[in-house]
Amino acid sequence: MPMSSLSEKVSSMLEGRTLDQASIFSTVCNMILSPVESAKPGVLASELRIYSSATIRDFRSPEAILELGLPPEVVARASSSALIALAIGAELRSSKVEPNGDLIMTFSNGLTLTVSGVSDTYEDAWVLLPAYESEQQRPYSEIHCSSSGEIDEYVIGSC
Repeated sequence: MPMSSLSEKVSSMLEGRTLDQASIFSTVCNMILSPVESAKPGVLASELRIYSSATIRDFRSPEAILELGLPPEVVARASSSALIALAIGAELRSSKVEPNGDLIMTFSNGLTLTVSGVSDTYEDAWVLLPAYESEQQRPYSEIHCSSSGEIDEYVIGSC
């Protein structure tokens, strides 16, 4: 599928939803985005699983954290978790997928979060799929960004 079509698919699965919760497990973060009350009936919740880093433009870790002398990857994971937590309760206004697999999301509270399309920790950098309750409706699509930034769509439950 062409990159522009995948980017549109990602936007349709993300935009107009509120980030209800973010569960952080080690280096993995699951973001559950639910439709806003004014959304059309039939719009499903989405889950974004992030295996790479998330950043805010021009964000620097506080000096007090840097002075602890922790390994850079520990600081990066802690920063990613904190940044994602800042978006909880905000509506996702726009999203964009870059050719390198970066996913850029802008929230109603002014936060612009960039999820890296490249990861050296897991097989995937990020995965977008219907939230668990929605997965019962088949077929459904999953969008995967591999650790090298390649994006592909997988249709689950189709004949």
